[in-house]
Amino acid sequence: MKTIIELFRKELMEISCLKDTTVRVYMAVIYAYTDYAKKVFHVDLLSSRTWHLQKWFYYLKTINKGYGFIKDSRVALNRLFSFLVKAGYRDTNPADNLPRVKVPKSTLNKPLTTPTLIKLLKSFDMTSWMGMRNFIIVSMLWALGLRVNELRAIKRRDIHLDYDPHHKTGTLLVHGKGDKERTLFIVDTLFDAVLRYLSLEKTPQRQNSLIFPGSKGPIIGRYWVRQMIMEAAKKAGIASRVTPHVFRHTFATDMYNQGVPIEAIKDMMGHESLRETSVYVHITDELQAVVLNKLRIKENVL
Repeated sequence: MKTIIELFRKELMEISCLKDTTVRVYMAVIYAYTDYAKKVFHVDLLSSRTWHLQKWFYYLKTINKGYGFIKDSRVALNRLFSFLVKAGYRDTNPADNLPRVKVPKSTLNKPLTTPTLIKLLKSFDMTSWMGMRNFIIVSMLWALGLRVNELRAIKRRDIHLDYDPHHKTGTLLVHGKGDKERTLFIVDTLFDAVLRYLSLEKTPQRQNSLIFPGSKGPIIGRYWVRQMIMEAAKKAGIASRVTPHVFRHTFATDMYNQGVPIEAIKDMMGHESLRETSVYVHITDELQAVVLNKLRIKENVL
């Protein structure tokens, strides 16, 4: 069975030309499913049926796996079984009959309050390098509204704390979707925290090094970030849903409530359109109607 899976890995990399990170995620999903199917159902990939996959997805929900992971899992398994059919190992693809993974409504990404976020940040052990690293990760996701992959891609050379050190102002060059770049400001307490983190001996010092190395490689995992945050929130006694994506919703809402124009929020978040940004701004239904009406007017004028 491992030989078949490795053939699938080769197809993903050499024929489909997927990114290494995507391949790693898909392979982790496949090995996780095969282990579960073997232990629980006593079946392998060649004898798996749709109901086996459905039971596994239900299991993922019971252990609080995020919608992003579940969606990636569905894609990975669908591609795998399509490969097995094409290669003649199976007659049918059991993933074809799986229901679509519904994206949760924005209410699931309800912004966090400032006291809740401060409580989360205070839960990290600032005396250890790992605690400091995790503190900076959460701080940047909240204060800068970064995507997880943007955070993971930050290199030492992207941070410039010499921009205006007298006023505790630095800059961060963010590498966003579609190879688009944008610059964000690092200020005040975040400036101090980043300065301290970069000065620690265990923090990579080379300009081309990623500032958030993983324990088993040069880069932290996307799902590791999510899991670390959820575990920290649980440890801090926070009942609210806390994920990296919730931080982006919190950032957008905080910026809007502080009077920052939605056009500026769009640029800070790396969005293509104002309508995309409006999804992240959580306000009352009445005020949202006013905002959407303004967006329609702007779109018609443009």
